[in-house]
Amino acid sequence: MSRTVCAIDLTSRSVQVLVRRRSGDIEAADFPLPAEALHDGKVLQPPAVQHYLARLMRVLKLRRAEVRLVLSDSACVTRFLAYPRMPSRDLERSLRLESARELPMNPDSAYLGWETVEADGGQHRVFLVGAWRDIVDGYLQAVEGLGRPKIIEPRSVALARAVGLPDAVVMDWTGERVQIVVVEGYRVTFSTSRTIPSSVTESTARLAPFIAGLIPKPSGRRGLLPGPLVLLGELYGRADLAAELVRLSGQPFDVILEWRPADPFGRFAAASQAATIGALMRDQPGAQVAGSFPGVNLLIERNRITRPQPAVRARFVIALVVAALMLAVVVGIQIGTLAGAK
Repeated sequence: MSRTVCAIDLTSRSVQVLVRRRSGDIEAADFPLPAEALHDGKVLQPPAVQHYLARLMRVLKLRRAEVRLVLSDSACVTRFLAYPRMPSRDLERSLRLESARELPMNPDSAYLGWETVEADGGQHRVFLVGAWRDIVDGYLQAVEGLGRPKIIEPRSVALARAVGLPDAVVMDWTGERVQIVVVEGYRVTFSTSRTIPSSVTESTARLAPFIAGLIPKPSGRRGLLPGPLVLLGELYGRADLAAELVRLSGQPFDVILEWRPADPFGRFAAASQAATIGALMRDQPGAQVAGSFPGVNLLIERNRITRPQPAVRARFVIALVVAALMLAVVVGIQIGTLAGAK
């Protein structure tokens, strides 16, 4: 590998970190966070989160790695838009104008990311993501000085990529929140999450109805949700819970109890690292299916602005110096003329 990459998933009560080193070795770590550090996907105390992340970085012996962040879906809005074929520059300009109508946020106060996910004849199908700027800035402040933030993407997209199925209903319980993600044709078409009350966590009879209530009602003529039910995080291997979820949902799900991602990530399947696995899979050698999922990045414009600029050509510098000298001569002549007139 040409660089070390660190994927970070900030949840309600913990931070999950997965590192791919230059050698290709994968390491994982997690650390509990104070209850007041994050709320509903927003980093309320960036310095506190930065402190805990710095401790994790020291344990992992990381210095200035590339950082990829998965953003809570409660902090962003996604849309699929159809456009006629056009040059990339024109498409970008159109998306910025369209985002003001399609997204419940001012584009000037948001981070935007987009990717063409389908090109059919004379049409482009574009995946557009917008996130409130203050929330993304909180994430960036939490990792300031700890690495080079290059990618921020919705958590639902990272989970879908990690599972790697074209159609699925993904359930992930990490920290204190459970998230439901519906994937259809390699596209996330639905995502929701809620904090699990402590009163229901230890009882299957209470937990199953709570989670089942988050599963969306199927649409279309089939009346069925797509693909199998995949259990991640704290739900991994919970056969007792799976049976109740199938019964309560009324859907004839095939259930994947022990999901296993492609190596070298397989040994982290039960470690609540699914979102960070998905973030690293964006460019993981051998993970061909990962390329079927959108690679949208909310830092696309920020990276463009901060990208190192090419060195200024010597001729241009010489031209600037000559112009400055000529201006000085002209000003000197004018001053001399005025002095002589007096």
